[in-house]
Amino acid sequence: MTTSDLFYLQDNRSYVGNDVLWWKLGGGYTTDVSHAEIFSREAAEKKHRTRVTDLPWPKAYIDRKTRPAVDMQYINRTEAFSLGQS
Repeated sequence: MTTSDLFYLQDNRSYVGNDVLWWKLGGGYTTDVSHAEIFSREAAEKKHRTRVTDLPWPKAYIDRKTRPAVDMQYINRTEAFSLGQS
């Protein structure tokens, strides 16, 4: 299988902020594409035919569009500035 045959699958029914929801490896959804399931073209198109809101995207294209982000629910100012924190 070539890289042009690899796809992510977007759940197009909603977003988290401006972030896309991807099918997560092992089940569920994620905004972190590094945790997204990777599909063959055939499998992604089959999922899309089953539920049109699941949109296949070429992995190579999406990988070029990713950016690092910090999820606000995982940071805490008190914890960050507590004694002994490095």
